[in-house]
Amino acid sequence: MELRRAGISSPILLLGSTPAEDAETAVAHDLSVTVFQPEIAGALSQAASRTGRPAKIHFKVDTGMGRIGVAPSDAAAVLRQVSAYAGIVVEGCFTHFATADEADLGPTRKQLESFLAVLRGVVGRGLPIGLRHAANSAAFLALPETHLDVVRAGIAVYGIPPAPHLAGRVPLRRVMRLRARVAHTKRVPSGTPIGYGHTYRAPRETRIVTIPIGYADGYPRLAGETREVLLNGRRARIAGRIAMDQCMVDAGALPVEVGDEVEIWGEKVPVEEVAATAQTIAYEVLTRVSRRVPRVFVQDGQVVGVRTLLAGGA
Repeated sequence: MELRRAGISSPILLLGSTPAEDAETAVAHDLSVTVFQPEIAGALSQAASRTGRPAKIHFKVDTGMGRIGVAPSDAAAVLRQVSAYAGIVVEGCFTHFATADEADLGPTRKQLESFLAVLRGVVGRGLPIGLRHAANSAAFLALPETHLDVVRAGIAVYGIPPAPHLAGRVPLRRVMRLRARVAHTKRVPSGTPIGYGHTYRAPRETRIVTIPIGYADGYPRLAGETREVLLNGRRARIAGRIAMDQCMVDAGALPVEVGDEVEIWGEKVPVEEVAATAQTIAYEVLTRVSRRVPRVFVQDGQVVGVRTLLAGGA
């Protein structure tokens, strides 16, 4: 809905489950809905009737992810029931790979074989399938045979390989940087405790820099203590625990002034390093940057838009 209000008219597919009570909202905003239960299709059909718009769906088959979707053995029967509802337009059929980012691609190939067998079966019964899609970022990079009609690149769109062994398969360009500006600096003597719990003490006389970013902004709390940031072109260590909306950095002898830029992750500090320190994956870190952090959109070196929580627009 937010994307539609912003003027985005491109097709939008809701990959997860959509409750029946949201069917009319989805149809009214021209959102394609993932369907794997006849009840959802029935609600969408009624919404199509009330709104006078088609209900666009993509039929989900669970070939091994174990999340949402119809079992391959039930796919033809359920799709027949779903596609028979008035107002339903089957735009596509899809599945999702569980292990495409692993070195052993055997399970992914088995999922693909299962999905293709389902498609052959439903086509043989005269049922619509629309666009066929299965490939996430890992499959897109590792298995060309999974590309079918459409691919669903996710983390690769950020320019991040979904697994280390997939780096270099295609030229990916990192497109997201998380930055902040120095809010305060001070010189402290050796032994000065810093932050909650006094888990860090200055190992020498040093400069402590305060940065206005924390776990409420999406910088993982576990990334503190040993994590580094880029400060005036050089790496500097986080001093102490990351708080809700602030953290401190031991800048040593680096010349630092209030307002200087700090790269939390981006070009010189890979987000994978932050994720590893926080005992998680880059996916989680990238998606947890909160709405209160302003987004600055840059193209060819020029700022083309700024989005903030208050402004709500570019």
